[in-house]
Amino acid sequence: MKQWQISVLCITLIFLAISIEEPAVTVKASNINLDIIHHREIILKLKEGHSLPFHIYGVVGIEKRGIGTTAVQIVRVPRAASYQHVLSALRKHPMVTYAQPNYYTTASALHPNDALYSKQWALRKINWSRAVATSVPAKPVIIAVLDSGVNPNHPDLKGKVLRGADFVDECNHAYDHYGHGTAVAGVIAASSHNGIGVSGMNDHVRILPVRIGPKNKFTAVNVAAGITYAVDHGAKIINMSFGGEPPNQIERDAIQYANRKGVILIAAGGNLFPKGVMYPAAYKEVISVGATREDDGIAHFSSRGKQLDLTAPGVHITTTNRRGTYSENLSGTSFSAPLTAGLASLIVMKQPTLTPGEVEYIMEKAAYIPPMFKEKAKRSSIYGYGRIDVNRALHTSVPAFERDSPQETVSAKVRKLPVVVQDQFDLPFDVDTFAVKVSREQRVTIDVSPVTGMDPVIETFDVGAHSQRMYVTRSDAVGMSRGEHFSVTWKPGIHYISLTEANNHWSTTPYTLSVK
Repeated sequence: MKQWQISVLCITLIFLAISIEEPAVTVKASNINLDIIHHREIILKLKEGHSLPFHIYGVVGIEKRGIGTTAVQIVRVPRAASYQHVLSALRKHPMVTYAQPNYYTTASALHPNDALYSKQWALRKINWSRAVATSVPAKPVIIAVLDSGVNPNHPDLKGKVLRGADFVDECNHAYDHYGHGTAVAGVIAASSHNGIGVSGMNDHVRILPVRIGPKNKFTAVNVAAGITYAVDHGAKIINMSFGGEPPNQIERDAIQYANRKGVILIAAGGNLFPKGVMYPAAYKEVISVGATREDDGIAHFSSRGKQLDLTAPGVHITTTNRRGTYSENLSGTSFSAPLTAGLASLIVMKQPTLTPGEVEYIMEKAAYIPPMFKEKAKRSSIYGYGRIDVNRALHTSVPAFERDSPQETVSAKVRKLPVVVQDQFDLPFDVDTFAVKVSREQRVTIDVSPVTGMDPVIETFDVGAHSQRMYVTRSDAVGMSRGEHFSVTWKPGIHYISLTEANNHWSTTPYTLSVK
């Protein structure tokens, strides 16, 4: 009797083991993060012997080999459809066992094994990790370091330093006799996970050293020559960890040359508070970077002003030195800038077709602003758009801005007086162009409404032969957070108005252009 009962019990347990399935692991559709899903794909498991007409859900079937069963299928949700809605609908279908996003996974080695990594609080603060830094395609990007030179034989920089140029001794190399440039280069490019020293921001960059001074003072001529050399020798990003005043034209000309060539310019904001942002950081084409502390407060020395774009750690930094070893407790916006340059290089590697303005926008959009520094304008003269955040930046994209006014005159819609139109400064380097037709000679008044934190600049002009601008009038009389107002006499014909932001800042708040 007991033997029969045991046999029945065993059979029952075997039956239960065969017939009872574990519930599917499920994340609510409303909580889905599209940034970590491969190409908007959904993994479907159908009940055995059943199929599903994908077209009724607006999805596309994807062929995947090696899954091992025809019951599991992969579908892709078009961007025009709501991923969350499609996922919810598929989960409700009676023939679907489960429907789950096709998530990415990353290697488990989140932190590098570099001996001094524990001292690199800055990397942890900005949400850098080895897994994040190696998640982008390994396509080398050249970053020019305009400085005192770089030691190419440092163990943490070997194989990463190009020959470069020396505008001091006019040599065909840029060896560092002072140390500042090697320290800056280490922040960007020190080899990660090699068991020694420190980790740089990006293992796949190549440093183009450009020696523009014997120590830490650089002439305007050498700065301009260094920028031009870097642009002409393939640099995608130029780091300038120096600053001074006043501005000068030869330097500005070189910066505008780099900007026209699509090079990203990043510079230290300066260490001379209460003085304002130093040059070249203060030029509108340059991303200016201030320094923060470990508690996300602003460093006491960090220069501030309307030209400030971003902040990054700049206190107690550990990095490479020219002697082939390492230095600790270095401070200054000189080290905030290369952290930002390193982030820019990761973004460029992930999305190589982005413009400098789009790369800057991504870094600024993803930046973190502590509550104490938050302002209505989304940026402040103390903290810029915020402290850089690597992980968030690599998961931030540039919106389409489909309604943005065109930059080119040939694309501008021709309007008749009176004109009232709304737009916004969508990106750094945004230019909004408007065309207005008048039938007789008359005096017109142009007004741009104030936007908090923005400094609008108005230009009016006509277009001559070969699209040449003629009769240019410019107005930037008022300043930040205030509108612009001026009058101009127009003859019969089509005239153009372009609006820009004086410091290449952007805002989600629209302005109103009125022409009467």
